[in-house]
Amino acid sequence: LLTRVVPWHLAARGLRLVALAALLSAAGLPVAAGTTLLLMILQGTSPSVGPTSAAVRFGIVTAALPAGHAGTQLAHAVRLVIGATLVTSAVSLVVSLVTVAIVFFTAAFGLWVIRSIAGPLKRVIAELTANASQATYNVSATASGGSNPSVNYAETNVGLLHVSSLATGATVGVTTWTGSIIVTVTDSSGTAVNGVSVTGAWSPTSAASPSGCTTAALGQCTITPAAGSFPSGQLTETWTVSNLSLSGYSYASAANVESAITLSQNCVAATVCETNLTSTSAFTDITAGTSSSTASLTAGNTPPSGSTVLILVARDGSQTGDTVSSVTGSAISNPTLVTSLTSNLSSTAGAFTNLWVYRAKGTGTTSSPAVTVNFSASDNRATLVQVLVLSGENTKTPIAQSNNTNKCTASCTTTATATLTSSLTTGSKEIVLVGEAKATSTSMSSASWPTKLFWAQLSGTTGANDGSFFGPSAASGTVTLGTASVWGAIALEVAKAT
Repeated sequence: LLTRVVPWHLAARGLRLVALAALLSAAGLPVAAGTTLLLMILQGTSPSVGPTSAAVRFGIVTAALPAGHAGTQLAHAVRLVIGATLVTSAVSLVVSLVTVAIVFFTAAFGLWVIRSIAGPLKRVIAELTANASQATYNVSATASGGSNPSVNYAETNVGLLHVSSLATGATVGVTTWTGSIIVTVTDSSGTAVNGVSVTGAWSPTSAASPSGCTTAALGQCTITPAAGSFPSGQLTETWTVSNLSLSGYSYASAANVESAITLSQNCVAATVCETNLTSTSAFTDITAGTSSSTASLTAGNTPPSGSTVLILVARDGSQTGDTVSSVTGSAISNPTLVTSLTSNLSSTAGAFTNLWVYRAKGTGTTSSPAVTVNFSASDNRATLVQVLVLSGENTKTPIAQSNNTNKCTASCTTTATATLTSSLTTGSKEIVLVGEAKATSTSMSSASWPTKLFWAQLSGTTGANDGSFFGPSAASGTVTLGTASVWGAIALEVAKAT
C-alpha cells in the first residue's frame, strides 16, 4: 500500500493542484497556495450541482480571494467555480470516452483473433478426436499473430499393434518333432498390418529357431522351427509373443486377443488337443490316511511356460466333508479352482468320493514336487491327481463353461449323463471327470467322448473307480460305468483359439 498506492495518489493530488493553479491564472486571479488548496478541498467535499451547494461554493471562494480584488470578488468566484466544474467534467468525459474506446478496441481485437484461429484449432481438435481411438499422437502447436493469425501444428501418428489371432499348424515327426503357428497382427481399428516384425520365444525348448516372423498380406506370418527342433518325450511346446515392431507403430500388448499358444505332438492343425502328463491307469496315491497327494512328472515332459494346465482331482476318502486346502508345485503357477463336486456321492461310511478341477499356468520346470494337492483331512483311500496340458485353446478364456451338477445318488444305472447348459462354441472340445463310489473290474467307456484319459479302481469294502474322458463338445453325453452305483461328473467345455 505505501509503495504502490500512496505515491500514485499523492502524484494525482499534485497534478490537480497544478491544474487548479492554472485555472486561477486563466481567470485573472492571483495564484496563491492557500486559495488553490481551498479550491481543491472544496471540489472534493461539496456537491457539484444544486442551488444551495453553488451558493455555498461562491461564498467560500469569495472569502478566500485576496482583498485587492474586493470589487470583483463575487464575479471572479462565480467564474472560477463554474470554470473549475466545467473543466473537471470535460476532462472526466474525455477520460471516460478514451477508456471506453480502449476497452472496446481490445475486446474487438480479441474477438477477431479468436475467430481467426478458431478454424485451424477446430480442424486440429477434429483430427485428433477422429483418430484418438486408433492411434497415439504427439502434437506440437504454435500461434502467430500479425494481420492473419493462424495456428500451426505438427503431429506424429503412432499406430497401435496387437495380436488378433494365434492358430496352430500341423506338427511333423514321431520322435523329435516340430510344428508351426500362424500369427495375425492388426491395428486398433482391426485392419491387418503387413511388414510387422514379430518376435517371441519357445518353451521349454528355448533354443528352437526361428521364433519370429514378418507379417505379409492379411497381416499374417507363420513360425516353423527347423525339423527336429523339439526333443523326443517333450510332447508340448508353447510360443509366447514378446514384441511387435514396425516404424510408426507401437505395440499394445494389453490388447492382444492371444499372447501365447501351445503345440502338442500329433495334434491336428487348428484343433483343441490335450496332453496327459500323468498315469492313465494308476491312482496317484493309495496310501491310507494321507493328507496330500503329489503328481510327479518326467523332466523331459514338463508343462511349457505360459501353457494352460488343468489339474483333475478325484478323492476317495474315509471321512465326510474333505476339502482341498491348496494346490502347489514347481510345474505350475497361479492355480485357480474351476469347479468342484463335493457332496459326498456315497452315504456309506468309508467311501466318500469328491471331485475338483483346477486351472493353472505351466512354468517350464518339473523339479519335485511337480504338482501337489493338499487336503483338509488325513483320510485318503485313493486319490487321482491328473495333469493335462491344453493346446490350440483360447489361452485367455480356456474354459468356456462347466457343469458340476451331474450326479445320481439313488436308483442309479450304469449310465452317467453329463450335460453343458449353455450354447457351445465352434470348434470347442469337452473334458469329463467321473467318480463312482463302488469297485468294479469293468472299465468305464464313452461313445460321446471317445478318448479315455484315465480309469482306475480301488477294491475294498465299498471301493471306488474314477475316470476322465475327452472329445467333441456335447450339450449332453454319456459315460458307461462298469457297475451300477452312485456317481458324479464334472463337464468342462474347452474353447478353441481365436
